[in-house]
This record gives sequence, C-alpha cells and structure tokens, in this order.
Amino acid sequence: MGLSIGYVGEKPVASSSSRLKGFLTRLLDEHSLIAFKESFDAYRAQVLDPSSAETRLSLRVVCQDALIDQVPAREAKIPLNEGLTLVYLGVNAPERILSSAECERLDALRRSASRSFGQDGRTDVEALVRRFQRALARGYSISIVAWPGERATLLKHHSREIASLLRRFGYDEDDVVEIVEDSANLIGIAQHRDNVVGVVVAETVDVVLRNTGNEMTLRLAELTDSSIDGAHTGSGLQVLTHAKLIARLVERETPLDIIFSESTYGGSLHNAATLGRTFAGRLPNHAIIEPEYPVADSSTPAYQSLEVTYLTLPNARAAVDALRQEGCL
Repeated sequence: MGLSIGYVGEKPVASSSSRLKGFLTRLLDEHSLIAFKESFDAYRAQVLDPSSAETRLSLRVVCQDALIDQVPAREAKIPLNEGLTLVYLGVNAPERILSSAECERLDALRRSASRSFGQDGRTDVEALVRRFQRALARGYSISIVAWPGERATLLKHHSREIASLLRRFGYDEDDVVEIVEDSANLIGIAQHRDNVVGVVVAETVDVVLRNTGNEMTLRLAELTDSSIDGAHTGSGLQVLTHAKLIARLVERETPLDIIFSESTYGGSLHNAATLGRTFAGRLPNHAIIEPEYPVADSSTPAYQSLEVTYLTLPNARAAVDALRQEGCL
C-alpha cells in the first residue's frame, strides 16, 4: 500500500510519526456502529496510555451519511456517492494536542486560502493558464511517469535528486525506489531543462468495503508528497504538477470516486484553492514533515497539522477540459 494512504484493513497498525493509523474496511451502518465504537474506545485508550509509543490515533472509515454525527472524534469528512461519507477520526495524546494559539493561527491561514474555496469547487483556470505559460517561458517542463520503462529510466537517472526532494517526508533512497516502482502511484516530475527540481506523488488505491456479507469497491486517489527545490519555489510548479496529475487520473478506464489531499499550510493550501478543491477538515499535529524553509530552532522534529481537501470527479473533469481548451494539457 502507498506510504501515505498507509495500511488498509480491519484494524489500525503502528505507523510513522508515532501514529496508530489505518483505513478501516468495515462499512459503518446502524448494525456495525456499536461494535465499532467499542473498538474505537480501545484504540483511544491505547494512544492515551502514557507508556504507549503511539501518541496519535488516525483512522479513516466510510459510513452512511445518516450516521455521521454518531461517529466519534471526527476531524474531517469527504462526501462520496450513494449516501456515503469518508470520515477522518483522530485522537491526540495530551502532549500532542494543539494549543489554542496554534489553532487560531491555523484558522487564520485556512481563512486566507479558503476565500478561494467555492462550495461548487470552481477551479481558477485563468490563474493556471498564466502559470503554465510563465513556467514554459522560463524553461520548465512537467511530465507524468506511469509506465514501467518510464519508472526505470527515472530511477536510473534521477533517483538521488528525488530522494533529496522527498527527504523532508522522512523517506530514504530505498523508499524512493518503492514509491517510483509501485504501479499504483503516478509520479509528477518538474524539470528545469534537464534537472529534476520538483516531484509530486499521486497514490491510487481500490478499497474493498465489507459489511453484512456485501462488498463494494471505493476507488481513491490521494495527491500526497509534494516537494519543490527551494531555488525554484514561487514558479507555480507544485500546482501545475498537481493539475497534470489530475488530468491523468480522470483518464482512468475505471473512474475514481474522489481525488483528495492532505495539505500543509501556506502555498500548498492556496494551490489547493486554485485547483478548486473543497476544504474538508483539519488533522492536528498529524505527522513529522520538515519545513520547506529552514527555521531558527530545528533541532527537534515538529509535528505538522494538515488540511484535508478534495475534488469531485465531475469538477476535476471540468477543470481538465477547460485547461485542454487553453492548450495547457
């Protein structure tokens, strides 16, 4: 399973950044909710135990819309088809709880970006066209790596550059090989002439949900780890690479149910707004991610909070069609 989407199964598992994490495959309805709550209480007690190595519980579950208010510790929600919702649940140990001051700071950053978030998920096509034209004029190019031969070539010539870019997420060169070789991942590569200066990973996964003898498949794409070389930030490369990845994702023979992301604050969240993604909720102190820029005191890795955003497939297709009409894709 992809490194960001993580473990998919019946129970959460110990994960990076001191998390008990999992995408649970039991579809929650009125019959399964009571048993789930009992299990959730046990998971909560585990991360609240002072002796536990895990200090955050982070779950994703799919539930019927009518039950959303009964699901405990909800942090974010993404509406799906057929009366279902993808729900993020989270519990932090006391030492990992956001302070009120930090909550207010993040709220302000979210408001700044969310002025561009429309309830209908409008994409700022004009801004994207301008960025594509400017990037092309400055010698940048963006490609999507999908086929086995492309993956092998990328690793042969650029594995060190990609490892350097993704190191801030805690990945080493072995992880980079796993990410690039995994056929469920699309890799967006930004280059300045022959040099790789940015990478974005899109993880895809088919989650089989089970309940009372029935099964259904949920098809997801998560725009995960994004990193642009510091000398090339401000060139629009992250949002343009996301746009090209989205274009490839909507071309899948088997349609996706949702495209989503967990964005850091600042430029990433503004890029999400430009792409027309809708705000869905916050994951507080979710993961250790090195800041894009050096900070005064970086001796102790700090947890970062993330904002969940999503793009419905109809809105993604509309944005891609508009960009194609402008000759950008």
